[in-house]
Amino acid sequence: MKHVLCSFAAMLLVAFLSISSAQVKNNQIVLDVKDVALSEVLKSISAQSDYRFVYNNRIIDVNQKISVSISDRDINIVLNKVLYGTGITYMIVDGQVALTLQQKALGQSGKPKERVVRGKVTDSSGESLPGADVFVDGTTNGAVTDMNGNFTIIVPDDPSTVLVFNFIGMRQEKEEVGDDEVMNIALSTDTQYLKEVVVTGYQTISRERSAGSFAKVEGAQIQDRGNTHGDILRALEGSVAGLNVNTSAEGTSYLIRGVTSINSSTEPLYIVDGVPMSRSQVGRLVNPNDVAGVSFLKDATAASIWGAQAANGVMVITTKTGSANGRLSIVYNGTFTFKGKPDYSYMDVMTSSQFVDVAVQAFDPETYKWEDINKTTFGTTSNYPVVYPHERALYQYYRGDISLAERDEILNSLRRVDGRKEYEKYFMSNSFLTNHSVSLSGGNDRNSYYASLEYQGGQGTSKDRTDEYKIYMRDVLNLTRWMKLDLSLNAFYERRRSHLSSYDEYGGSHLTSLPYVGYYDNDGRPLSFTNYIMNENLQQKVESVTGFSLDYNPVEDWLMSTQVSDLYSMRANAGLTIDIIDGLSYEGRFQYMADNSRTENYYPAETFKIRLDRAFATNTDGLQHLPSSGGEFTAGTSHSMSYTVRNQLNFDKEFLGKHNHQVTAVAGFEINSNKTASNSTFMRGYDMQTMQYIFYDDYFLYQTG
Repeated sequence: MKHVLCSFAAMLLVAFLSISSAQVKNNQIVLDVKDVALSEVLKSISAQSDYRFVYNNRIIDVNQKISVSISDRDINIVLNKVLYGTGITYMIVDGQVALTLQQKALGQSGKPKERVVRGKVTDSSGESLPGADVFVDGTTNGAVTDMNGNFTIIVPDDPSTVLVFNFIGMRQEKEEVGDDEVMNIALSTDTQYLKEVVVTGYQTISRERSAGSFAKVEGAQIQDRGNTHGDILRALEGSVAGLNVNTSAEGTSYLIRGVTSINSSTEPLYIVDGVPMSRSQVGRLVNPNDVAGVSFLKDATAASIWGAQAANGVMVITTKTGSANGRLSIVYNGTFTFKGKPDYSYMDVMTSSQFVDVAVQAFDPETYKWEDINKTTFGTTSNYPVVYPHERALYQYYRGDISLAERDEILNSLRRVDGRKEYEKYFMSNSFLTNHSVSLSGGNDRNSYYASLEYQGGQGTSKDRTDEYKIYMRDVLNLTRWMKLDLSLNAFYERRRSHLSSYDEYGGSHLTSLPYVGYYDNDGRPLSFTNYIMNENLQQKVESVTGFSLDYNPVEDWLMSTQVSDLYSMRANAGLTIDIIDGLSYEGRFQYMADNSRTENYYPAETFKIRLDRAFATNTDGLQHLPSSGGEFTAGTSHSMSYTVRNQLNFDKEFLGKHNHQVTAVAGFEINSNKTASNSTFMRGYDMQTMQYIFYDDYFLYQTG
């Protein structure tokens, strides 16, 4: 009943538009212009009537100036007045006005003759095709069919002229015009086009039945790039119009519909085999070699399928299944990618020599007196008032402690140091990525299977090492002619090893602010970095009271500390499909996911961080309140679990008759659950070998500060 009412409403709307159109054509057309371009006059006529103008702007000069004053209801009278003396004639066909040059004008201008061709475009059953494209082959001269499939086009007066006819889902046709003035063309169905499908996550429909805007990428297109990048989502960059990929640390990684909100997330919804997953879970669990295709749902129709969570678009990933040809197929893919390391010389900052020169010019000992900056309450911070090496030399010379030659020798030694190159040498590393994947697949008409194993390892730019292992298995069982069961399992394990450094916490900004920072002298002995982060007087005072050495070398510190992270992820997915009756089927799906991670950070007792903590937890009489041995150990664990249950009925049936109809409907419900738990353990005086720690009174330290 709803379909009948919609059709009746549409018929009323068409009838209303037809009546309105007929009334508009009888409207009074009023023109009163002087030295106005013909194109503007034609627009004015179209705005006051229902007539549309068709012409070839390479032949018809619509920029010539027109002066006319007329008011009339007859379009012929108006056009005769407007076009008088222009050498342009016209022909009115079904509300379209085709403009051509008069024969005399053609002979004078030497331009080719033209004529008007009319016709109708239908399908193989004779149904009209509104919106079909008709254009002259090899040119941009074209027209579009109206609601009844009719078209009017101006073509060169040459029998060999070829017209091209296009319509979505139909095969393209090309026909010579010949001597015909009327061309009726029937387009046949493009079966290859109809085979293309769109996967929405809830259903798989043919391309021509998708009402929304979408794009599709085949798995073969992203396989090689996925192995190079190590991430399927990174591999999609540049493969789809409208997909923006952001590889920086800030902002949304992927945008399909642009920035839709200032405060809310603009991340799209990720669907894998019909079930939503997070962006990080997709990157961990999905091997680019296991992807059969990716569909992008771009517009608001995605929200009709997935609701408000699809406001930023949907990325639907479908994984591979085995073939039913009975043959076992084994495929290996391997890549090695070398990326190098960052070159800080590209940074648009001053060199060491330039920095020292500017510091000498900006030195103002009268405003920033030595007596003030040397106080513990004045300086870079209240805790660590700092006098940098170049400043110390300038103050020493100003106060008469050293000569000009000695000052210049100190400053020149700083000018010669390229701290950024030293940072690259000791803290950076060449980045590389290697990927090895092997898969096997096969099956028969009752069972198809697919399995893969992937190893991915590499080194980052900070001398960090990562090893990843992925397992994927999928089995599709045709239990009966009307029942199918599909099972899939993904497993992931990652170990990441890196160093922890107090460099960023204690003076890491000096990489860019002080370009002369060095870590070793010419003989390879480590240099103390303490004078960059602590006032020299304060350092001497703390060392004399506590007996601790506060010499600090960032490289040595960094190499002693360790960070080890382990991550486990698992995904199990099961689906059952039952064909109930012709056109009606049931689909049930269950997915369970679990993620477990553990990160261990360890600072040995020799690191600057531990020595500094002990120093500030020591009384002036030398009493220590922190463990005198062992390092600092932190362990953090997290666990997350989620499941999804979906039950749905699908109806998809085509009713054949005088007028073919196809009805598609989906009804069902879905239940989601997510749980996350995390904890952290912190211990001082920890020995990595014995895995023992020393107890201390943390409450007392809190009370006494």
